[in-house]
Amino acid sequence: MCTRFTDLTVDLLYEVFNYLSAVDILSAFYGHISPSFDTAVLKIRKFTFDLTQIKTSSDIQLYCEYISSSLQHRIVSLQLSGENDQLNLFTRYFQSSQNCAIRTVSLTNVSQPNDVHVIIPNNLSKLSELTTLSIQFKRTKYDENSEVLALIVTRLPHLKSLILHNLTVNYTIDLPENNNNHIESLIIDYLDLTDESFGYLARNFPYLKYLSCIPDHKYLNQRLISARLLNLESLVFEDGYCPHFDDLEHIGYYCPKLSKFILTSRYDNFLDDQRWEDIFTRFMPKIESFHLIIKSIFKLPLDLSLNKFSSEYWVNKKCQIRDTSERQIDVKF
Repeated sequence: MCTRFTDLTVDLLYEVFNYLSAVDILSAFYGHISPSFDTAVLKIRKFTFDLTQIKTSSDIQLYCEYISSSLQHRIVSLQLSGENDQLNLFTRYFQSSQNCAIRTVSLTNVSQPNDVHVIIPNNLSKLSELTTLSIQFKRTKYDENSEVLALIVTRLPHLKSLILHNLTVNYTIDLPENNNNHIESLIIDYLDLTDESFGYLARNFPYLKYLSCIPDHKYLNQRLISARLLNLESLVFEDGYCPHFDDLEHIGYYCPKLSKFILTSRYDNFLDDQRWEDIFTRFMPKIESFHLIIKSIFKLPLDLSLNKFSSEYWVNKKCQIRDTSERQIDVKF
């Protein structure tokens, strides 16, 4: 019978660890209870470090020492905040080694793009296993900064997935020619639906397979720009200034391998099943997965989806249509 916490078996101890963050485990157990507890902590295969709630510089220094210690090869994910001077303190105290296993880094509440100009070349560029980077800026979509994107693709050549929130990309300035990025997944807040923006993505992200964005409708003219997103398979349009059906035809030209398409819109005119059938048949013939989400701030008519998406084409696709609420309709196959 266990009478003390230290009497727990290793298996039970790991059950407890499952409910705690890496920061909690290290601060409560590592180096504080017994050598057996230290051994148990060191046998944890993967740590996810979330330092966004750490407030004091002394604590930041302590956890950076943990990250830079023998635990380094077990830490696979790291989250930092731009507040409380965390980025500067991390840059000062973190020391990477060849054994570092960090694959995912998330930077939140970054006050300005220039804040990442130190941490990327001094720290993140030394993480040879880093494949996913997420940066959330505090500013609005109207802030354009091409230098941040150029810095990322030139200094982080192993990156496969990039997430940028609240940073607008300037599509008139190409990335440096010496960049050799292999980014396959890109999530950005706002994308102008223009020929120039699609040409920019095609030229600068030739390996792109997944793109998620909030579209800003500005008309695609389909001037048949030679650069195309030849590897793009998945496209997600979150609710924004949604494209017109004509734009979707042009997107089919720019993304010839598109097989998965998700569109969230507040406009019920996208429940035009005949137009969708025409687009998929003529312009997106490789489509295999489709999800249309109509979200309205008002109650939708009860019969709005009645007799929609019921032709032979949609039956063969095993299409499902559901009125998930009074304000939402889902169409998917």
